[in-house]
Amino acid sequence: MKADQDVFVNVPLLYTLLTHYAHTNTIYGHIYPNNWVERQGKWAVDKRTLPVDQYPIYAAGNAYIMSTDAAATVLRLAPYFPYVPVEDAFITGILASVGDVDRIHMSGFTKWSDPLPDECEFINNEIFVGNNATVHDLRIIWWHIMIPNIAGC
Repeated sequence: MKADQDVFVNVPLLYTLLTHYAHTNTIYGHIYPNNWVERQGKWAVDKRTLPVDQYPIYAAGNAYIMSTDAAATVLRLAPYFPYVPVEDAFITGILASVGDVDRIHMSGFTKWSDPLPDECEFINNEIFVGNNATVHDLRIIWWHIMIPNIAGC
């Protein structure tokens, strides 16, 4: 699993997903369908580095899960490609596409621009991961998952 530092991971729900629904050669997350390659701004990629106009489908970089064999495929392919500075699009899009790795959209994964979900969404097992959390938020949400009645959900 890859997760940014401001991401809360609903470990009990994630455990259920991985023990009952895990597939080989797969990346799970919030999947973007063929986003345009930015040529200016924060996520700019030079046309010489990536001469196509759209990325293949890829997982939002704030959090995603990759099966072990998918990770091995991506790692094996990486040295043969110029690095694209948009990490999520490079790893879970370009390399995963070349390696024929499946990408599965999971609605319980947020993307970077989403606000932090309400703690009840975690307690009620609606959300796998939520981003934009402070350290305080992380502790409070975990406390409420461990003792769900205190949240009033």
